Amino acid sequence: MKKPILIHGAWTLLAAGAFYAGTFYSREVPPSTTGQPVVSAAPLGPAASRGAAAPNGNMKNGIAGASADAVRWLDSFRGKDGAISAERMQEAVQAAMKDPDPVMSTLHFAQLLKELTAENAPAALKAVTENAGGADSVRYLSLLAHAWGEKDGKAALAALDALRRRDADSAKSTALAAWAAIDPDAALKWLQERHANKDPKYDPRQDSALTRGILTGLARRDVDVAFNYLMTLTEGQQGDFIGVLTDQKLKESTAAAIEWAERLPNPQMRTTALETAGYQFIRQDLDGAVQWAEKIAARPDAHEAVADIANAMANRNGKEAAAWVAKLPPGASQNHAFEDVFETWTRADPLAASQSLTSLPPGPGRDTAIQAFSNTLARENPTDALTWAGAISDPKERTDLQLNIARRWNANAPTEAQAWITANLPPDLQAQALAPRGR
Repeated sequence: MKKPILIHGAWTLLAAGAFYAGTFYSREVPPSTTGQPVVSAAPLGPAASRGAAAPNGNMKNGIAGASADAVRWLDSFRGKDGAISAERMQEAVQAAMKDPDPVMSTLHFAQLLKELTAENAPAALKAVTENAGGADSVRYLSLLAHAWGEKDGKAALAALDALRRRDADSAKSTALAAWAAIDPDAALKWLQERHANKDPKYDPRQDSALTRGILTGLARRDVDVAFNYLMTLTEGQQGDFIGVLTDQKLKESTAAAIEWAERLPNPQMRTTALETAGYQFIRQDLDGAVQWAEKIAARPDAHEAVADIANAMANRNGKEAAAWVAKLPPGASQNHAFEDVFETWTRADPLAASQSLTSLPPGPGRDTAIQAFSNTLARENPTDALTWAGAISDPKERTDLQLNIARRWNANAPTEAQAWITANLPPDLQAQALAPRGR
């Protein structure tokens, strides 16, 4: 970094009069015919295992040989009645999890999930909670919660409720989603009864996980039904959870999700849904996403989606991204996009980013760009960052940014920071900059 060149543009802006004061699975499920999930003890037949790999991870003797090996592994845990007892289920789950081949481990575990019964499901849960840790625990517990939720959602949720909260919330959300996709009426009734009989000490944060679960399951079955339930929630929850429904619409197509998102009834929902759809658009076709962003940039609900697309452009070419954002209509989308672009670009090439700032016309867009640039640059070069902060045209934003950077600098390197503060800030701002953080 060449300091004199970096700050040259800032002083150019200052001289022009700018310096005034000195954030698994989905499948179609057929409607329930009975209204209640049924736990089955029927064994998994060889046909269900066809195509599985051999336990050693090789396609030994082709698909037929691999399938036979997988079936033999599973059959070794069956009793004479063809079912797997609770004791043997615990042993089988432990054996599956201990397989050093993660593919075979998951395959065998998935086979066992097809064998869940009311008697052996608790044993499977016990084996997972006692023998898996870290990422493995999350993976196995999620698979088990889904399978058990499909077969007997009420029993699964009761068992998972006994886990520590960190594990329970995610697992219960998964189980409730599986249950709601199979039997939405029963799942909704269970949730309503839980809300009606809530313990005074009940943690409301658990409601968030359950709400996400019920919406996920309903959306897998029918997005319109899920949307009707969403509309019974608070406006804040609608904005928080609309992404769950958008994810499901995206499985139809990006275009279908975007068209659906643009018609949502309130701004917060549209903002979140458009951003969610935009993420997928970026992954599939960045150039196409850029063209879409140009069309929606003037929408007040499109700022997050446009900023994400601009950031993806900045990761590819910061200069091109900044030039593109400068051509967008002034407003929230342009401001958010400038913020994301200059934060990303400054990390990669602060010199080039600083040179681009000098060509931006005065206004909220440039002020936002300078804020992002200065905040990012301050981590390595607070002196230059503070000089650039002084180039912000809005007096309040300029002062707020200078104080923020100066306070962080003073906390990390007080000797250097205090020398700059006393030499460059007026007395009232000096006192604020030197005050202990948090006051």
